[in-house]
Amino acid sequence: MRILICDDDRLFADNLKEIITTYFNKKNISLPEIAVYYSGDDMLNDTLAKDIVFLDVEMPGVDGISVGKRIMAENNKCIIIMITSYSEYLDDAMRFNVFRYISKPLDTKRLYRNLDDALVSYSQNQEKRITFECNHETVLCNTSSILFIEMEGKKVNIYTTNNKYSIYGTINAFEDMLPKSLFYRSHRSYIVNLAHVVEFTQDTIHLDSKHSIYLSKRKHNDFKKHWLIYLKVSK
Repeated sequence: MRILICDDDRLFADNLKEIITTYFNKKNISLPEIAVYYSGDDMLNDTLAKDIVFLDVEMPGVDGISVGKRIMAENNKCIIIMITSYSEYLDDAMRFNVFRYISKPLDTKRLYRNLDDALVSYSQNQEKRITFECNHETVLCNTSSILFIEMEGKKVNIYTTNNKYSIYGTINAFEDMLPKSLFYRSHRSYIVNLAHVVEFTQDTIHLDSKHSIYLSKRKHNDFKKHWLIYLKVSK
């Protein structure tokens, strides 16, 4: 994930970065890359991914409304949060589906609520498909349909809501492919989809499909933390 901030008020922009950093630390969520720009032109010159963008409306040169429209034209899943002291710009911002509109001076609690909602939206936009070869056929699989992945000898078993696929490979390769916000390596031989977890004990994870898999005892607390974060973000 990348978060970008664009505001010609350098003090405000840098302070916003600190507040966002504090938010992720308090939530025990891995801190994403946060890039700060002080002009719309510099923001538009950034060619890397833009997942969540904070945009000031009034800036010298290219204004925030124009920047927002350009960004959405390139990626309509980008989450844009407009920041301004002037409510008369609200209608213009809403015309290109701005996610939220917050005002200056910044209300930290309101910002945190908006970040909660933005992470939910980001997570929902992350539906991903992976491909693998099974029985001489190419399988295209939605990651949300995967219950868990199991390493069994030299084979990897992929359990989905409808099927089980067995292929030769390594579980590490799948761990690299799957979104970290949704999947957790609970044991050297298992990767579990957090969305399908019903409950867990000290050493076992129970899934909604009535499957149960191992949870390494040394990972119990870390798994609990990740599961609770998932529940918080997805509710």
